[in-house]
Amino acid sequence: MMTDMLWQIKHQLADYRPPINQISLPQASVLIAVTNSSVSPEIILIQRAHHLSSHSGEVAFPGGKREPQDKNLWQTALRESHEEVRIIPESVEYLGQLRSVVSRFGISVTPFVGLIPSKTNLIPCPDELECCFRVPLAFFLKSQNLGWDRLNYGGHDFVLPSYQYQQFKIWGLTAIVLADLLNTVFETNIDLNLPHYKRFSVNH
Repeated sequence: MMTDMLWQIKHQLADYRPPINQISLPQASVLIAVTNSSVSPEIILIQRAHHLSSHSGEVAFPGGKREPQDKNLWQTALRESHEEVRIIPESVEYLGQLRSVVSRFGISVTPFVGLIPSKTNLIPCPDELECCFRVPLAFFLKSQNLGWDRLNYGGHDFVLPSYQYQQFKIWGLTAIVLADLLNTVFETNIDLNLPHYKRFSVNH
C-alpha cells in the first residue's frame, strides 16, 4: 500500500521537467533515496567522514562527481550511492529529477529522486563516511522543523534553510535541495530567494 506522501511524489514528479542549466560547469549528481514504507517513508542521508579534506563531517545525499564511464548523471547518482552506502542500482525506481543547484565550489549538482525498498541494508563506506541515517519524510513537512542560518562566506552573507534532526545538522546545499523537493512536490513555499541569497543558487 502506498502512502499519500509517496503517491504525491510520484504524481508531482511524473510530468515535472526542471529547467536546463545552460552554464557550462563541472557536473555532479545526488540521489534523494526515499524508502517505500507503507507507514512512514524515509529519506536516506549520509555524514561524511571527519578526516576528509573537503566537506568533512557534513550531512549530504549519496552522490558525487560525474566520471567518464557514466552514461548520464542518473548513472552517476546510482554509482555513487552504491559505492557510498551499497544501494543496489537495480533496486532503485526512478521517480524524477529536480532542478540543478550550483554549489559554492562552482559545481552543478543535479538531484534525482528514487524509490528504494524500506528494508534496504545500508552499509556506509568507512573510507568516506562517518555514518548513514534515515529521516522520516514527515519530519521535513513540519514547518516548526525548518530553521534558517545566516552565514558569511568569502565576505558575503547567506541566508539558508537548515534542519536539526537528532545530532545531525542538515544545512547548505543539502538543505536547499530538500527545500526544493518540498516546494516542488508538496507546495511548501519555502523561500529560496531571501535577501543576500548568493552563490548557493537554485537554477530557475
